[in-house]
Amino acid sequence: MAIITLQSIQNLLRPGLSAVFGDYLTYPDQWKEIFTSHVSNKAVEYEVEMRLLPMAQFKADGSAVAYGDMAQAYTTSYFHRNFGIGLISKVVNFFTIKTAPLYGNV
Repeated sequence: MAIITLQSIQNLLRPGLSAVFGDYLTYPDQWKEIFTSHVSNKAVEYEVEMRLLPMAQFKADGSAVAYGDMAQAYTTSYFHRNFGIGLISKVVNFFTIKTAPLYGNV
């Protein structure tokens, strides 16, 4: 876990700060043109493909009927994941900064 200290944000605490900016490199959502999105409240979902009955066969009069069977073929599993990032910050009292000898009079 990364810890943000006063050393890493020292310029944010100096007098005369006029702006704070930053931007993440972003790309257009190209995945929306390729994939479809489904909403789910389950952790795991499955899709099962079935092997269906074969084509019907011609039979002669009086002969037995050919029987087929159905079965499960392939199973696809979807594991839903969540992504996130957090930041822990400690509230700094302005009185502490003002009276700290390191900063002088702010």
